[in-house]
Amino acid sequence: MGSPRASIHYPKSLGEFQVWFLTNADCLDYLKWLRWPSGIICPACGHPGG
Repeated sequence: MGSPRASIHYPKSLGEFQVWFLTNADCLDYLKWLRWPSGIICPACGHPGG
């Protein structure tokens, strides 16, 4: 999906938000993607997975 972009990767209304995030797990997965769009990578060594 690439890096998050404003107006594309964010819900535009409460209704859209509720469709995107049916569960807390859906929201958590989204927040992880926002923070680490390419997956978690160690900043020290660059190894994937942290």
